[in-house]
Order: sequence, then C-alpha cells, then structure tokens
Amino acid sequence: MFIQAKPDSGLRLVYGCVAVQRHLLPSSRRINIPARPLVPTFCRAHLTQQKGFPMIAMRLSTLLLFTSLALTAQAPYTLHAVVTGSKNTPAPNLPATAFTLQDNGQPTPILSVRAGDPQPAKLLIVIDAVNASYTQVAYQRSQLERFLTANGGTLAYPASIVIAADTTLQATPGFTTNGTTLNASLQQQTVALRDIRRSAGFYGAEERLDISLQALRKILIFAGSTPGHKLILFISPGWPLLSGPGVQLSGKDESRIYTQVESLSQAIHASNSTLYSINPLGAGEDLVREDSYEAFLKGATKPSQAQIGNLGLQVLAIQSGGLSLNGNNDISKLLMQCVADATAPYTLTFNPALAEPGSDYHRLDLHVADPGLKARTTTGLYITTPR
Repeated sequence: MFIQAKPDSGLRLVYGCVAVQRHLLPSSRRINIPARPLVPTFCRAHLTQQKGFPMIAMRLSTLLLFTSLALTAQAPYTLHAVVTGSKNTPAPNLPATAFTLQDNGQPTPILSVRAGDPQPAKLLIVIDAVNASYTQVAYQRSQLERFLTANGGTLAYPASIVIAADTTLQATPGFTTNGTTLNASLQQQTVALRDIRRSAGFYGAEERLDISLQALRKILIFAGSTPGHKLILFISPGWPLLSGPGVQLSGKDESRIYTQVESLSQAIHASNSTLYSINPLGAGEDLVREDSYEAFLKGATKPSQAQIGNLGLQVLAIQSGGLSLNGNNDISKLLMQCVADATAPYTLTFNPALAEPGSDYHRLDLHVADPGLKARTTTGLYITTPR
C-alpha cells in the first residue's frame, strides 16, 4: 500500500517556503525559494482516507513544529562516518584514537566516537520518475524487485519506498524488513507517464529541477519523522544542473541559490540522513554528463560562489557523506553497495571551530591513522558560529 501527496501540496507550510515573484532563470516560471528558511524539529505523518486511498494530510497544526533553520554552535554536532579498506570493505571497531578531524583546515577535537548504531539504520528507496523515461522507470522497478526479493525476501534493514513523479509523491507507510511485501506494493503501483519530457528543452529542465527539489524537501521531512539514521537511496539520473557559460546569474539569483543550498544541507543534517545517487542509465549514460556534477563538489562558502549545480543530487549525496554511483546497469548490486555503509557505521561528535570571515560554511575533513583505510562523512556544514 502506498500513501500519496502532491509534490506541491502544503509545501509552503511544510517547509516554510513562500512564493517569490522572481525569475531564478530567464523564464516565465516562478520558483519557490525560501525567503526565511525553516526546518522541522518534529514531524509526524497524519493519514486520512480520501476516495478510498490513504493520503498524507499536510496540515501545519498536526504535522510540524518549526524552529529557525540556522544551525548554531551551541551544542556538539553529530557526524555519521563510514571507514572502508580495499574493495570498499567496511572497517569496523576502530578505536577513537584512530580518527582525526579538521574544520576549515584546523585540527578540531573529537568529543566522542561510537562504533555501530544503537538502532538499525533505515532505508528510504526513491524511484525518480521525474527525470527518467517510462522505460527507464520500468527497468528500475525490475532491478528493485531483485533487491527486495533477495535472501528470501528478508531485508537487512527496515525499508520504505518512495515514487517521485511529476504530479505525485507516493510512499509505502512505515518501514519494514519484509522485502516481499514491499515488492508486492511496488508491483501494484502504477507510475504515471511523465508530463515533462527531456525534449521540452531548457524550460522543461527548469521545471523538472523545481519539482525534484520540492520532492527532496518532502522526502527529508518524511525521513525526519522517524528516529535513527536514514540512508536515502535515489535511483535517479539526477536532475538538471542548469549551470555553465550559457547561464548568467545576477547577485540576487546567487543569493537565493545560496539560501537553497544552505537550507537543503541543513535539512539533510537535521533529518539524520545520508543521501546516495544511483544512476539507472548505467553504461548508457553520456560520459560528459556523468561527471559534470564534479565541478560543484566544493561547497559554496558565500553567495557569489553559488550556482544551480550546487543543488545537484550527486553533489548533495557526496557532500552528505554518501555515494554517487554511475556506469553500472546492475542497480540491485549498486543498492547493496550503498546498504553496506550501514554494516559498520561510526558516530562522532565535535564542537565546530570559528567560521571563516563572512561565511557560515564549515569544510570538514575526517581521516584515519591507517593509510590503507579511507573515512567518508559529511564534507561540510552550514553552522552559525560566533565571530
């Protein structure tokens, strides 16, 4: 059974957005940009029955309590980390002394290190029907079936499935380790044909970007409504980056994009989630497009550095400590590679150092003493610190 909500229903209430009469790019469309970004500290899905089909009721009074989005340096901050060795094999049970952390290039004391999680991670598997063709979505579903029904249909971690389409956002209620049940729900679900196609050109790409970012915000709210660490696994080619020499941005455009980048980064952290990008196009993906996101991996530390590419799925995934996987048509195998991150996790806490002048961005570098091991965690946080 799936629960369903339109991507724009209640968005202004759910994420504290207002409709800004502003062209982010040269088109006639209006894009929702947070004027005063907010993030939920509490989120609870309230289900009601409508025409025989469960739906999420996005009501502010029953769904959310808000607080200012700005993360402040008043308490230790938590990082989820994964350490891998050869062939990406997780390295468990390392001592606290094995880790060192730098914040904006300065050594920063690590307050605590915990190996493992007190409760199992949860998997939120997202099928992107906005940026993939109908044929590609059908392939995604067949590959997801393989993943869900492996090992006799028993999943290692509780999972839920979300289908993001042009006009709807559908999700299985709750989390379960019963992959057979999840697959049955998935097979019963019809994914509508895309209303916006790649042939729609620049303005169609802009619309797909807008819908995708709206869906991501709601998915983060859904993730934040359940305790524990969440691995959000996007089976998606990514949304349009809309950056390059042909796209000219004003200072106001850059400021608004920077606000979006900052608020999404903080929402990912607040929801206790790590993002993963799994490209279903596999070996069929254009090589130039496949790696184009890499130009935006360095975090924007001020508005003048912000580009729409900083909002790319692959960029957000890697910056959250997750992975961006390309060039392989075996989606089931790639899903298992991502899930392996949950087998030997580490949780670290630290107090952020002073930010660089004029910026709330903290570039984080986590290292382990053994040169044969590699640590992966959030690459940066936007935190308000005293200056």
